[in-house]
Amino acid sequence: MIKAVIFDVDGVIFDTEAVWKEAFYKSLDEYNLKLDEDWRVNHLVGVSKDDFINNEQPNFPDIDVAKWRKSLHDYVLSACKMGKVGIKPWVKEIWQFLAKRGIEKAIATGGDGATLECMFNHIGVELDREFPVVVRGIDVLRGKPAPDIFLLAANKLGVLPNECVVLEDSLNGVRAGVSGGFNTIMVLDQVAPNDFARVNCLAICDNMENAQKVIEELL
Repeated sequence: MIKAVIFDVDGVIFDTEAVWKEAFYKSLDEYNLKLDEDWRVNHLVGVSKDDFINNEQPNFPDIDVAKWRKSLHDYVLSACKMGKVGIKPWVKEIWQFLAKRGIEKAIATGGDGATLECMFNHIGVELDREFPVVVRGIDVLRGKPAPDIFLLAANKLGVLPNECVVLEDSLNGVRAGVSGGFNTIMVLDQVAPNDFARVNCLAICDNMENAQKVIEELL
């Protein structure tokens, strides 16, 4: 029986992945990099700041990867502050549905606190009231695709992984959910599912409304 739902943030709750994508491609000229969408999907999307820096600095010895990553974050944070990042369709509806059914929920995101708080403030929702459990990338040693962030969220909720649904839009997030033993639903945003997602996800949904229908069947 499903007792909890764990939400990723970028691309699942908020329409931020399009802004991250825009920031990434704008940065390529500045840093004289020739990288494609496949690289972005596998190396950036769903990867925490620290993991990105640690993973990529050896691959790009001629640039300051921490500075590059900060420039991407600052671009997204600026968009948030200007109100250019909205909540995704059917998100508030699924929150209401889960509350009515007594299903706990948590956030597990590789993003930082400033952007998270900004986005929730913009939609007039108190983060701590809506999500008593919030786990960020800095709270675990290994970010996605390792399952640590979801395992910690489940532990804080007091539930087992097989009693949770994970909602993810990134391939790294999907791999993290699956490897942790979670019922993982990929909610499509900017990234297409790969073979691993198609084989291992509980479902691949075009939107949050369809994800809610899948969850309802599990209750």
